[in-house]
Amino acid sequence: MSDTSDWLLEYVCRPGTGTRHAILIDPADQSPEVAAKRCVAAVSAGSQMILVGGSTDTDMANVHDTIVAIREALELVTWASSQDSGSEEGDWTVPIVLFPQGAAALSPAADGITFMMLMNSTSPRFLIEEQVVGAPIIREAGVTPLTHGLPNLRTGR
Repeated sequence: MSDTSDWLLEYVCRPGTGTRHAILIDPADQSPEVAAKRCVAAVSAGSQMILVGGSTDTDMANVHDTIVAIREALELVTWASSQDSGSEEGDWTVPIVLFPQGAAALSPAADGITFMMLMNSTSPRFLIEEQVVGAPIIREAGVTPLTHGLPNLRTGR
């Protein structure tokens, strides 16, 4: 297990932290630079995790560029806050976690991944196939997998 895995799992499982807020950034909705600015604003307001992913039309390059831009922006703010003795550096240390639509939207620059399983889907693609395709990529990149299941509920149909 890598240092990133240890850090991310400890961060997610830390007891006594109360309710947390995560921002979801969809790389298809804005440029990497705009996404980075939105994340800086969100973390400044108290967000404690950044999820990147969502749309089915997002590719690996766009996801990767977005994560790199977010990480660079947060590192710059961290550096700037380290120059101010009244500021706390740790406030800017938040994980960037993939929330992909599938194996076509991954990045080794992420800290972790929530590879979604749509538990009520009848399609093997959403139950297991995307995870099988993405698992070797994630393992080789050293990205920490976080267990995640998402039930979709239908209304009285």
